[in-house]
Amino acid sequence: MKLTALSAITLASLFATSAFSAQNEVSVGFTDLKDADDNFVGINYKRYLTDVSNERGAYLINPYLQRVSDVNASYFTVGDIDYYNAGGTWYLDDQWMVMGDVGYTDYNSPFGDFDGKTADLRVGYNLDANWQVGAGMLYQRNEAEYQYRDSEERFDGYSDDWTPSVFARYTNIQNGKGWDVSTQYSFNDFDYAEVAGRYFFNPGLSAGLTYSYAEGRYDDSNVVELDVDYWVNQNFSLRFGLGTEVSVDSGLESATLLATYRF
Repeated sequence: MKLTALSAITLASLFATSAFSAQNEVSVGFTDLKDADDNFVGINYKRYLTDVSNERGAYLINPYLQRVSDVNASYFTVGDIDYYNAGGTWYLDDQWMVMGDVGYTDYNSPFGDFDGKTADLRVGYNLDANWQVGAGMLYQRNEAEYQYRDSEERFDGYSDDWTPSVFARYTNIQNGKGWDVSTQYSFNDFDYAEVAGRYFFNPGLSAGLTYSYAEGRYDDSNVVELDVDYWVNQNFSLRFGLGTEVSVDSGLESATLLATYRF
């Protein structure tokens, strides 16, 4: 982890430019998971459809503050699991926003193959410069071909599910300082709720706290994550985060390092 952070800072000095606007963004993240043999690794690319300016506002969320549309693609992997995602955010005017993406999960285990497909659509409406509210629908389809440990016979499994959701966001940034708070709730057979808050000390430095609750078939999950996001310059940032499960005395569950370069 220390070597990775040092390498990222070195890259920051190489990538530093005097540009104050950008249309591309690349993020690379690493997560060390407790009791996991493999680390979570991900990469994301965004193409902004118009320039994002870092002359004012808060660097991290300037695309949202300036209502800049984008298209993006991501890849994540941990162990034998690979996840692919593509989508975008479109601001139709000063009030309406549409977000959509599709995802594919491929998991090959010694006992079978598991494929998952998702399609997520959200529509947001800006009540004013600070408030956004919206609703969404997530479709999930899972297919599996597997066999039990002591059996040579293979079995097929299939499921699909629709999950509606609602969300709200409040943002108030003045002279690079202020709050960005959001909440969302997904309701189905197993409900999910999340509340997140981030305070900006200045345009390049912020701290965020996220609490999420997921209802499980046997046990519920309560996760708290804390992170600090720091822009080394107007193009490059580093984020370090820690997460824990608070419903049980499990200690630290995850540590994450994310590097982002906007150009």
